[in-house]
Amino acid sequence: KKSAYYILLLYFTVLGMVNWLVNGWLPTFLKEHFSLDLGAAGISATGYIQVGSFIGVVLGGLLADRWVTKNQRGRLFVLIIGFTIGAPFLFLMASTSVFWIAIVAMVIFGMARGFNDSNLMPVLRQVADTRYIATGYGFLNLLSTIIGGAMVYVGGALKDADVSLSVTYQVAAVCMLLATWCLFWVRTKRS
Repeated sequence: KKSAYYILLLYFTVLGMVNWLVNGWLPTFLKEHFSLDLGAAGISATGYIQVGSFIGVVLGGLLADRWVTKNQRGRLFVLIIGFTIGAPFLFLMASTSVFWIAIVAMVIFGMARGFNDSNLMPVLRQVADTRYIATGYGFLNLLSTIIGGAMVYVGGALKDADVSLSVTYQVAAVCMLLATWCLFWVRTKRS
């Protein structure tokens, strides 16, 4: 199952890149793109995504718990569905000039993150040898954090080079979608 773990590693690395770009630069994007004051931009950048994440954790967990009783890959499919829907909404958020559309897009992207948060560890348990679950999850987090932290710097460097945050988020959304679709190749262990 090493190949399945490597696919999860790729997925989680891209997820870290995207999440850290969103967390690090979304207040600036909202301030500049929608002419919000910094306080409103900061609350909007965290609030709407977190509301979506809360809903996504609950719905994603319930859906996966039911689905896995009928199909051992049910949890994996919840991850795939989450960002297959959520990544295009990140792209939409970066593309629209209508703030309420951006709000809806942030909530739906947040729901995708919640689908991930409630299911990534259970999926890892279906892939990795039981003896290495903690190490495997720790390494996923380590790599995601290192790459994600570097992406906050890269986002700033791109902004300094006059690359729009809209473009940065659009590229991140496409990368997230492609990484998500790589999960179709993950094979889980038999229950």
